[in-house]
Amino acid sequence: MNRALDPAPELTPVRACWALLIAAGLCGGCGANEPRSRGPVEPIRPAMPSSPAVSLRDAGWERVSLGPLALSLALPDAAAWRDAGGRDWHRLEHGASNSVLSITRIRAPASVAASECAARAGFAVANDAEDASELEVLRLEGEAGTHSEVVLRVEPDGPTALRGEVTAATAGLRACAALRIETRVDGDGREAEVARRLALFAERVVPSLAFDRVEDRIKKKSDPIGL
Repeated sequence: MNRALDPAPELTPVRACWALLIAAGLCGGCGANEPRSRGPVEPIRPAMPSSPAVSLRDAGWERVSLGPLALSLALPDAAAWRDAGGRDWHRLEHGASNSVLSITRIRAPASVAASECAARAGFAVANDAEDASELEVLRLEGEAGTHSEVVLRVEPDGPTALRGEVTAATAGLRACAALRIETRVDGDGREAEVARRLALFAERVVPSLAFDRVEDRIKKKSDPIGL
């Protein structure tokens, strides 16, 4: 992973209020069934509980480039994320917070929509009325003309832990990116900490996703000799 400094501000009061609303909504998922696997990425099962107070800082933001996928995105506490590789889905792991980011890139027709990208990635249909774990569905504009459809979920993961999940499908120029971030918090304060992490991931990480080499593809398309 190649990183370049990409400073990001802390959550604004508006974002903090949104995080509190998410935390309030967690009560609806506390009586849900055990977590279900969705899509091609297996749910994480960290061996050790996280420490809500210090495990994922809203600081140390840097842009991380994933060369094989020609994608880049900004991450908090970027130096602590480990590149775990992978084939169809590339994985980054933040061990201290029990967080895993899985991302893939899919070819798509021109002017593809984020909803079509979600279907191509095998993500569940948003706004499933029977899914008590679903908290929020967002549609966001991102960098370089990209747009994303984002679903946030929270589920119990044992008697004292919560598992938060952000799934996002991003549409770019003749390409889709599918991203899943899973995070787990154990112990007191887990509701507020899961809400804070989901706000970071949904409002900062997903909109920062960019397709590399977009300019190169535009030049090749307009090149008079077809190179």
